[in-house]
Amino acid sequence: MVAHIVKTRGLRGELVADLLTDFPERFEKLKSLIGISSSDDKRSLQIEEQWFHGNRLVLKFAGFDSIVPCGLSAVEMTSIARELGDRAPADLGARARAAVRSAFVERLG
Repeated sequence: MVAHIVKTRGLRGELVADLLTDFPERFEKLKSLIGISSSDDKRSLQIEEQWFHGNRLVLKFAGFDSIVPCGLSAVEMTSIARELGDRAPADLGARARAAVRSAFVERLG
């Protein structure tokens, strides 16, 4: 094993991995690798992009272009900017934070 996936990154299917090798330069020319799941299933994965972010490696595999939100494959992720564009109120972020804070205080004290 040369790396261990620790989390998703962004919304385009990138993954963050901890390196398990003393030779990170091994990744420089790597075009594919064998992914092993927690249930020991193996799959060949083609690397589209890779880069280092601090002491971790970010990987983008071919064919994985989004994350599956909350494990619900029928759900598509979106954003207010994508849905409303320029019509989004300028203070929407502040209003959303205030609403979340208020709900927490109301329910949790």
